Amino acid sequence: MAQIDDLQFEVQRRNILFSKDTTMPDLTQLGYDGDPNNADPLNSDGEFLLHYSPSGTSFIQKDVVPFQKWNKLSDDPGGQWNRTGATTTVGTVVGWQTEFTNADLTAGMVTFTHNISAEFDVVHVSIKDNIHNFIECDDLKYTDPYSVTVDLSSFGTIPGTWAILVTGITGVPIPPIPPTNTHDINGFTLNSIELN
Repeated sequence: MAQIDDLQFEVQRRNILFSKDTTMPDLTQLGYDGDPNNADPLNSDGEFLLHYSPSGTSFIQKDVVPFQKWNKLSDDPGGQWNRTGATTTVGTVVGWQTEFTNADLTAGMVTFTHNISAEFDVVHVSIKDNIHNFIECDDLKYTDPYSVTVDLSSFGTIPGTWAILVTGITGVPIPPIPPTNTHDINGFTLNSIELN
């Protein structure tokens, strides 16, 4: 059985993760969603909390593109926060997400307007169900550079709240699609790709 000393150790070594939606001790939300290096402790209780956070604290900016994760580097009040996860070795990653329920569906389909434009080399869409499993939708169509329509009609009435995540990556070299050749062999049509 855990002893109080063991529990205190667990509390002290935990990773603190804040976002604008973090519930404060007075049951209000943290509310701040900017660069934590610019948090002014005189502006709000949320900014005060970020300003005086210990080292190792993490902060997630949710409503900005790209999503940003920040880690505090020192215990000093107003100490430096370091941004992580905004760029990768493959390029810059940006993201957008929202939640939806069955009431948002029309004939099993829903269209989302996001802020990830076609200027990105790779755009990916993920759907999570109400128990946080990634699911494969029936069909997905990019209706324009900023919209995607998702078909979930085979799921019937979807339970609870689901989420869609759209990510874009820039700086990814996309190889050209090699030419294909069509061959007719004994009545069967085969496509082959020329590899150099």
